[in-house]
Amino acid sequence: MWPKSSSKKEWATVDADLIKILDGVKGTVEKKLEKIGDLIYVYGAERFGTKQTGKKDMTPTIPPKSRRQQEIQHLVKQRRDLRKQWKRASVEERAGIDLLQTDLKGRLGRLRRAENLRTRRKRKERARTTFYKDPFRFVKGLFTKEKSGSLKVPKRELEDHLKTTHTDSQRFERREIPSDMPPIPQPEHQLDDSPPRWIWVAPRLMWPLTVYEIPMTKVEKLERTVSSYIKKWLGLPRCLSNIGLYGHGALELPVSSLTEEYKCTNVRLNMILTESQDGMIQAAAPRLATGRKWMPSEAVQQAKSALRHGDIVGQVRHQEEADRCAKAVSQSKQGQWTSWENLEHRKLTWKDLWEMEGRQISFIIRATYDVLPTPKNLHQWFGEDPSCALCQTPATLRHILTGCKTSLSQGRYTWRHNQVLRQLAITLEGRRTTNNALPPPMPRHSKTTPFVRAGQPPAKPSARVEATLLDTARDWRMQVDLEQRLIFPPEIITTNLRPDLVLWSTSQKLLVIVELTVPWEAAVGEAYERKRLKYSDIAAEAEQRGWRAQVLPVEVGCRGFVATSTTKLLKGMGVRGQAFRQAVKSMSEAAANEAAAGYGSRERTPTGLLNDQIRGKSRGGHTWDARRRR
Repeated sequence: MWPKSSSKKEWATVDADLIKILDGVKGTVEKKLEKIGDLIYVYGAERFGTKQTGKKDMTPTIPPKSRRQQEIQHLVKQRRDLRKQWKRASVEERAGIDLLQTDLKGRLGRLRRAENLRTRRKRKERARTTFYKDPFRFVKGLFTKEKSGSLKVPKRELEDHLKTTHTDSQRFERREIPSDMPPIPQPEHQLDDSPPRWIWVAPRLMWPLTVYEIPMTKVEKLERTVSSYIKKWLGLPRCLSNIGLYGHGALELPVSSLTEEYKCTNVRLNMILTESQDGMIQAAAPRLATGRKWMPSEAVQQAKSALRHGDIVGQVRHQEEADRCAKAVSQSKQGQWTSWENLEHRKLTWKDLWEMEGRQISFIIRATYDVLPTPKNLHQWFGEDPSCALCQTPATLRHILTGCKTSLSQGRYTWRHNQVLRQLAITLEGRRTTNNALPPPMPRHSKTTPFVRAGQPPAKPSARVEATLLDTARDWRMQVDLEQRLIFPPEIITTNLRPDLVLWSTSQKLLVIVELTVPWEAAVGEAYERKRLKYSDIAAEAEQRGWRAQVLPVEVGCRGFVATSTTKLLKGMGVRGQAFRQAVKSMSEAAANEAAAGYGSRERTPTGLLNDQIRGKSRGGHTWDARRRR
C-alpha cells in the first residue's frame, strides 16, 4: 500500500529513490518512459507490499436475464424432459404427454414472439441512434458488405491500378458548351483565385498601426504572434530565430518584419510632416507617440547622420538588417551562415512557396539554420543518443549530409552528386548545340576609329556582346561521367582520372575540364582548391601537347546554395537571362531535394533505397549509379 498523501517525508523519499533508479537505467528517454510504470510498481511492491482486493475474477460479467428469458429457458428444459419421457412411456401414457407438449409449445411460442418483438424494438432504437449520430456512416454500412480476410497486393501493382482507375485521359481536352444550353453571361465581378501574399496582408495590418498611437512594445508583441503562426504554417520549430524569417542573409523569405515596417512607416510619416514645403505643416507637425522604446525622430536623425544624401527610409531598413546580422553572428548554431563565403544569395518567392511541398520548404529553412531534429540536436534538446544510426559517430547535420562514411560507401552522396551534375550537363549541352549550329566565327579585326563629319553627331556604338568560352569554335564536343564510365579523350592525353565533364574543340585545340562538388556550404572554398589542384597536372600535360586547357571546379552546396564559381561558369559559357536563372534554380532544387530525401532515409538500408530509385519514386525516375565514390 502506498503512503498517505499527507506524509510528505515518505513521498520525498520515494521520489529520491525513483530518481536514482531512473539514473541507473541505460537507454534513451523513450525507453525509460516505457519502463517507468513497471519500475514504480516493482518499487512500491517491494517497499510497501501489496493488498489483495475483493475482486478475485476480473472477467466481464454477463448481464442478468429477464424473467421472460428465464421462463423460456425453464420451458425449453421441461420440453426436453417430456421428449425423453415420451420415448420411455407406454402407448396409454403418451397421450397425456402429447397434451402437455402441446401446452408447452403454445406457451413457448407466445413468450418467444414477445421476446423477438422486444429484440427488434431494441435493434431499431440502436439503429435510430446510430443514424442520428452519423448518417453517412450508417448508410455506408447498409450498402457495404462485411469485410473479412486480408488484402495483399504488391505496391507497384496497386499504384498501377489506382493510376488506371482514377486518371482521366481527357482531362487536358477542352470541353465545348452544348448547343441546347443557354449562353452563360459574363460575371460582373471576377473572382481573384490567386494565392494570398504578404504584400497584400501587410498594408492592411500597417494602416491601424500608422493611424493610431501604438507603442513599440505592442508592435513587438504582435510580431511575436505573427511569427508563431508563420512558423506553424511553414512547419518550423519554435526555437528558430526571427532572423531566419525576416533576415536577408543566405536564405531570404518573402515576408517582412512587422517592427521594421512599423519603423519605416513612422519614419516616412515623420519626414512627410517635418520635411514638408508648407511652413504651416512643419510648424503643426505633431510628435508621433510610439512609446519610450523607440522614437521615429531619433531614427531619422541617426539615418541622416549615417546617410545624408541617400534614402533615409532605406537606411532604416539597412539598420534593421545590420542589427539582425549582428545578432546572427552571436548565435553559434543558427548563425553559421554568416561565415559562408563564395555562395550566391538564395531568395524564395511566393510562387516557390506555393509550388513546393510543405515538408520541402520546412527542410530547406531548418537545414539552413541547423534546427533539424538530428541525433546531435535531439541529444542537446532532450538528452537522446547522439550517435549516427549507420556509423555510430556523433550525427550532426554536416555528418548526415556530407560526412558519413557508410553513406558514402553505399553511394548515397554519389546519387545526389549525379543529379546535380545532370542538371548542369543539360544546360551546357543545350548551349553547346546552339553554339555549334551558328555560322563559323568571323576573324577579329583591329579596332578602328570611326570618321565623324563636321556638324554630325557621332554614331552610337552597338551594344557590346560579351565573349564566351565557346565563341572561338564550332566543333565543340562534350562528355559527362553519368550513365557510362567517362574515358578522357585519347586525342588529348591518356589518364585514369575521370572529371565530371569535359568540353574540347579539336580545330582550336581548346580544352575545358569541369569538376562538380556538392560540399558542406562552409567548405566550398576548400573543395574548390582541392579539385583545382587535382586536375592541374592534366591541364599542364595538355598544354605541353599544344592544347589550351582550363580547369573550372564548380560547387553546389548540399543544402541547395549555388557557389559563385558555378554562376561564373554558366556566364562564361554564354548562359544568360531566363536560361541562367532556370539553370541555377534546377541545380539548387536538385541538391536540396536529394538532401531532404537522404536525410529522411538515413536509417534505411541500401536495398530499400535502391528499390525506390529504380522505381523513380524519390529520385526522378533515373537508374541508380553507385560506381563513383566521392
